[in-house]
Amino acid sequence: MQLEIIQNILILATGAAICIQDFLRRMVNLLVLLIFTLSCCSKFFFGCTPCYYPFIIIIITGIAYHFIKRRKAFGSADYIVAFAISFMISSENWHIFLTLCGGFGALIGIIQRSRKEENIPFIPAILFAVAVTTLVFS
Repeated sequence: MQLEIIQNILILATGAAICIQDFLRRMVNLLVLLIFTLSCCSKFFFGCTPCYYPFIIIIITGIAYHFIKRRKAFGSADYIVAFAISFMISSENWHIFLTLCGGFGALIGIIQRSRKEENIPFIPAILFAVAVTTLVFS
């Protein structure tokens, strides 16, 4: 039980750190990202079954966007975070997560466009959607 509490604290702290870093600098610290990823993946050892549907859909979206617009849709850290949260999303709630992720992404995009920013950070949208999905729908 105590190990699971430590794990959740690590996920929360490192998730908040990479969220802030992505929003402010469009870059995340590799060590913090690694700790976040390992903390999420360790949920597997507590009986969580990974749901890879969101990760696969984000990859397909990124590839399609690249072929259509000839630009990257997501950064490397976005894909890593999408993989890591696969261990936190249940197979019953992945569609809710994707809907919230798109909604939060659009909201962040509107905020960034009003600030005349070119790039839109996607990690905050992913992590807000995971938080809401986990806290409200699980």
